[in-house]
Amino acid sequence: MMSSSASQWGSPTARRRALLIHGMTMCSNSWEGIAQLLVAEGFFVIAPNLLGHGGRRCTKYQVSDFAEDLQPYFAMDTFDVIIGHSFGCSVTLSLLPFLPKTKETTIILIDSDVEFSEAQINIFKDYFVDWTTNIRTVEEHMAENPTWSRRDCVLRTMGVELVDSNTIEIFRVIFQVLT
Repeated sequence: MMSSSASQWGSPTARRRALLIHGMTMCSNSWEGIAQLLVAEGFFVIAPNLLGHGGRRCTKYQVSDFAEDLQPYFAMDTFDVIIGHSFGCSVTLSLLPFLPKTKETTIILIDSDVEFSEAQINIFKDYFVDWTTNIRTVEEHMAENPTWSRRDCVLRTMGVELVDSNTIEIFRVIFQVLT
């Protein structure tokens, strides 16, 4: 069964399809700006909320569990482009075996989490724990990120607020594996 927790943009009858996979502590709505650009280019865009995000609960914490949760999207549709951001890059790469062999799919990885040094991993671990336990206001995000739009700051705050508190466990599991 496909997750009912997803954002969609554009017409379902559009000839081209895009799947957007958000990063850790974000939600499907974080893709709003990119999705609107893709719609303008003739795409129908789907951005599911990963397990533990966007109000969804999470009890499994392996990257393969996140990818398995998205497999129903491939039973229903094919995609011309899949874009993964941060942790969404690992999930995207785990989905590669499920892509149709008869259609070319463009894969775009943004701020990939695939190759990090041990020092970077430790920094990110501290960031993730801080982000989910000390949720910043929209104004704090705007002050810390002066090039972000207000909408981006609202979506960032909303994404962190909607993270299942149990999902913090994935940080511990992933970072134990990587270090």
